[in-house]
Formats: sequence, structure tokens, C-alpha cells
Amino acid sequence: MAGFLWVAREVHNRVPPTAFFALPLVYSHPFLFGFANFSLSMALAFLAFGLWLRLGRLGKTKLRAWLFVPISIVIFFTHTFGWGTLGLLAFSAEAVRQHDHGKGWLKSGFNAALHASTMALPLVFMLAWRSAAPAGGTEDWFNWDAKLAWINSIFRDRWKSFEWWSMFALVAVLFEALRNPRLGFSRNLGFSALVLIAVYVLLPRIIFASAYADMRLAPFLFALPLLAIRFRSETHYRTAQVFAVLGLMFYVVHIAAVTVSLAMASNDQQAKLKALDHIPMGSRVASLVGQGCLDRWAMPATATSARW
Repeated sequence: MAGFLWVAREVHNRVPPTAFFALPLVYSHPFLFGFANFSLSMALAFLAFGLWLRLGRLGKTKLRAWLFVPISIVIFFTHTFGWGTLGLLAFSAEAVRQHDHGKGWLKSGFNAALHASTMALPLVFMLAWRSAAPAGGTEDWFNWDAKLAWINSIFRDRWKSFEWWSMFALVAVLFEALRNPRLGFSRNLGFSALVLIAVYVLLPRIIFASAYADMRLAPFLFALPLLAIRFRSETHYRTAQVFAVLGLMFYVVHIAAVTVSLAMASNDQQAKLKALDHIPMGSRVASLVGQGCLDRWAMPATATSARW
């Protein structure tokens, strides 16, 4: 959340009211699914992106280049996905900054790639890691059914109708930003969002034998455009107030829903753990449960806790 808010402030010089709608995406399907190190890496990536934007705005690009060598290494070892996302965000934002300084898009892209190359050192670690790791498949490209399912389930947790309507609420906010002549999108974050959308389309479902590669990116396809919404000229306070109230309500309802859901999962686990009282110490116990991936909506809390 801090990363989202910092990025929005750097781009708009203040936090826009529509940022409230993006905050619940922190508690999205990948996080609730149990991808804890991935979620941490994305949090660090957005915080680092906020710093990248700030140093670029202040013209301190040399300092930025030195700082982002160790920053990129830390995020890489947290999770490679966060490092890759940071590289894409930094490249796209720098390309827009270069273009705003009067350079053509081709020259801007080339310069942006040079600036982002300061984060390329982890490629050495990745090549060493892949050379020593067992061979793993990269497959299931352009699985449109799966990609649509990830979009529909960005809030997937327990209550399907509620979480579907929440996703549609975000779509409605984005549609209003496109429809309302008073509203627009930051070119900076808008371009970053387009880059992430392109990557989402191109990503396979499985990378190096690890599934759900594209699923992890789905919530951020909504977060960036929501953070990018801005007023085209002067702030229309009535519109801003409506978005602020609705956004805050959306945020509070989702935090409450996630809290209740996790409390229910905790109570369920505590009740099941009482079975251990009836098992002699030192006993060998095996539990085998068959469960399909797409046959239910509610997240199995026991499996999630095992992944954590």
C-alpha cells in the first residue's frame, strides 16, 4: 500500500482519491493463495519504483544508477518476479520522462534501456542459477481461458459473488475515467500499464516448471491504471469527493471482508487441530486429499497455510 501511494504521489504531486480503489488489490488472489515472497518482492518493487520516479523528477539520475544496483539485487533475491516488474516499470517511466524532455520515442526507448540497465546485474545470478538447476518446462502460452480466469478472480478468496462484483467495480471506475471528460490518465503510469498488459499477454502460464506465472501479474493490471487516473485540468471537487467517499468505502469493506475470512479460516484450523489430542505422540500420520484446481472458488485455508 505504501508503494502504491508513493508512486501515485510522485506522478500526481498528491495522492488522488481513486488510489483508494487500488489499495485492496494488495490482498488479491496471489497473496491469499500463499505467494508470500512474491508479494513481498512486489511491495519492495513499488517502493523502489516510487524512489526511481522521485530521483528522476529531481534529476538525480547518477545517484539513482548507483542506488539501484544493490536495490535490484535485494529485490531479485526476494523474488525474481518483483525484480522483473521493477525493471519494466522503471524502463517505461524513464521512456516517458525522456520523451517529455523533447526526444523521439526511439531515442527515448534507447536511453530508458540504458538507465534501466543499472538493474541488470542479477542476470548473472539468474544464469548461474539456471545452469545449476534441474531442467524445467516453460509452456502453456496464450492460454486465453486461463488469463481471463485470472482477471475474473483477482479478489478470489471465499465469497464468489462479492469478489466478482468487486472486480466489476474496478472496471466501472476505469470506464468512468475513460468516459468522463474531466478525467484522464497519467502518461507515465498509463504507459507502464500498457507495458504490463503486453507482458501479461505474452507470459506463459508455466515458467521453469512453476505454474501461475501470469496469474501473479493480473491484480497489477488494475492497480496501475487506477493509480494513473487524474483530472485533466483543475480538480473538480465534487467529482473528487464522490471518488474519495466511494473509494474509502470500497477499501474499508474489503479490509473487513479479508479480516473476517482469515478469522474464519483460523477458527476452522484451530477446530481441526483438536484431532491431534486423540493421536498418540510419535505416531506416523499421512493425510491425502484430492482436490481439483478449478472445481471450487473458496480458497482452502489448510493448503494455503501449508504453502506459507
